[in-house]
Amino acid sequence: MAIITGLTLDCVKTSARKDDTEAPGSPALSGRVSVEPGALTPVGSNIVTPFEMAYYYGPPENGSEPPQLYYRSNMAEAPFPLPEPGDKWFKVPAKDIESAFDKVLTRKVWAIVAPKVIAVFKRRGIRYASLTMVRFSTPDEATGKRTLGPLVVWIATYPGTTSPAQAQEASPEILEVFEHHGVSGVVAEFYEATIERLGGRHLMHNVDETSARPTETR
Repeated sequence: MAIITGLTLDCVKTSARKDDTEAPGSPALSGRVSVEPGALTPVGSNIVTPFEMAYYYGPPENGSEPPQLYYRSNMAEAPFPLPEPGDKWFKVPAKDIESAFDKVLTRKVWAIVAPKVIAVFKRRGIRYASLTMVRFSTPDEATGKRTLGPLVVWIATYPGTTSPAQAQEASPEILEVFEHHGVSGVVAEFYEATIERLGGRHLMHNVDETSARPTETR
């Protein structure tokens, strides 16, 4: 999966899943994924289920894992489809990243908004690795057309530094920054990643799914 940042295009490299079980009919093509026991119930301080965390951004593709979501601000308004208890396989939609800039969210507006969002991070002790504006599109297999999702402020935080509760508490303040500058309907989404410089390029690596989720700080 590629990440379209404000001015650059970076690569996302994800870790391989530990489960080598394959769904019937080539899951890489069908989007079918296995449903692990306990994957439908949030664990510990997590707000999203392990299943949504793993597959919100789509199924694995070409051996690469999608980023693992740990909070999004529209969970109540747009619940993620989950398997029924007892299901062994479930089809999750693929997602592509699209440019977020338009007549409302221009690069000029983003240049004003981004520093103010970063100021929110600093006030709340959120260590961000990447701040990106994107839209996600999903294909409709029946029509062949793509459905474009809302504007997303896509926030990568360094591993173990930000709890889901911190992300939840910071999101209204982050979204208020956009509203104040005439950009409405934005969704805040958080995931964990690190940035490495290799040969002059920045690569983003998602945290292995076995890494412990940070606990809420008090």
